[in-house]
Amino acid sequence: MAQYRVPVLENFSWQPPVIDIQNDPPGSPTKGDRYIIAGTPTGDWTGHAWYIATYTGSAWVFDQPSEGWRAYDQTNNNDKYFNGIVWLAMPPSTHAASHQSGGGDAIKLDDLAAPDDNTDLNVGVSAHGLCPKAPNDTAKYLRGDGSWATIPAGSVPTGTGFRHVTAGSEDAAAKLVENADVAAAAAIAESKLALNYATHPNANDPTADQKAALAGTTGTPSVTNKYVTNSDPRNTDSRTPTSHATSHKSAGGDPIKIDELAVPDDVTTLNASVTAHGLLPKLSGSATEFMRGDGSWATPPGLGDMLKSTYDTDDDGKVDNAEQLNDGTNIVTAAQGKEAYDRRASYDSGYKCLVFTI
Repeated sequence: MAQYRVPVLENFSWQPPVIDIQNDPPGSPTKGDRYIIAGTPTGDWTGHAWYIATYTGSAWVFDQPSEGWRAYDQTNNNDKYFNGIVWLAMPPSTHAASHQSGGGDAIKLDDLAAPDDNTDLNVGVSAHGLCPKAPNDTAKYLRGDGSWATIPAGSVPTGTGFRHVTAGSEDAAAKLVENADVAAAAAIAESKLALNYATHPNANDPTADQKAALAGTTGTPSVTNKYVTNSDPRNTDSRTPTSHATSHKSAGGDPIKIDELAVPDDVTTLNASVTAHGLLPKLSGSATEFMRGDGSWATPPGLGDMLKSTYDTDDDGKVDNAEQLNDGTNIVTAAQGKEAYDRRASYDSGYKCLVFTI
């Protein structure tokens, strides 16, 4: 049943439902069709952003919304409200915090509906989760990677021992364990070991000289005795040291940095000179000496002090003697000189005055 525009209703906050919210007018509207116009309208709706448009059967009629208007959006199945600027979807109700863990009426896990077969909820190596769906197979077990699998066959005990298993599979010959791998900390008693195995080869056993050399003091070095004793003359055989690699030099592939070198001895040949770069000579220990261009430490000629406490005793920012006129016999202060100048200036200006010679 078509809806028709009733002008008096356009003043109500609760508006009749709209078909959709969109920018473009529909191609073949039916009389009574209502739309919320979106923010960038086109065609016949141009210039009516966020208005409600109602089709009369021959033209569109536009109603400008006021803040608080509400209308049901039939396409999106939600309520829209006008906030004074744009139409927005009504926010859903906030979920009660009391239903959360620790709340007054927290929802229990067994009160929830059965989940879909959603693998996203399965347990993983990085988070807790639900057990993956059971395969309905009694021969399969849940593995640590979250999958169901058949446990591989293991060793089968017999009356005399265990079958030999390699890499999870029993060997083809189905032999009993013949050679056990024993940890270093197993501490098996020597009495439990069989040292007289019939096929033990002696090719790798130490020679008599080697056995004697194990103590470090006896045994004659030879081709068959590769052990070295304290008295072995090979210990004193000089060797020419290997040449220093050129790659350690400046511009080499791995030059040695100066801060990685050992502290040098007091070697004067490393000192700076007029012919080559070098290290500073050893400090002289004197705060008044400076290094000269020839690499020696010396006191600069004419070195003195210019202390304010000595040359500006009245602390007026001027050197004391610079404030006086001194002809070698008489000393005139700056104040006295200014007073004499002022009197002379008065005299020169035509005033009669007495001039005293100071």
